[in-house]
Amino acid sequence: MRPSSAASIRASHFGTGVSSATRFAEKKKEYDAVKALEKTTSELVERLDALGDDSEIMADSGRVASRASTGNDEEHASEQPSKAERLVRLEIAALDQQETSSRK
Repeated sequence: MRPSSAASIRASHFGTGVSSATRFAEKKKEYDAVKALEKTTSELVERLDALGDDSEIMADSGRVASRASTGNDEEHASEQPSKAERLVRLEIAALDQQETSSRK
């Protein structure tokens, strides 16, 4: 084997090693990006589930408010709203005045 052909074999071998390391680094970046995407997606799903729960609570509150404002419609005429279903409006200023007068 001639020295020039041995040198070209070594050069091509090292060149493959460098591109392999580069390829590995790129694949690692891709893997890390996919992991980050999966984590973000799972967090988003949890937030959407919580938002759905909050929406159901607001819908239930709307039904109770509607029932309270109409004075119990025919469907619920026999039912009395429980204490949990009664809506009460309190003015913050009145609460503040009451709190300061009770401290004196």
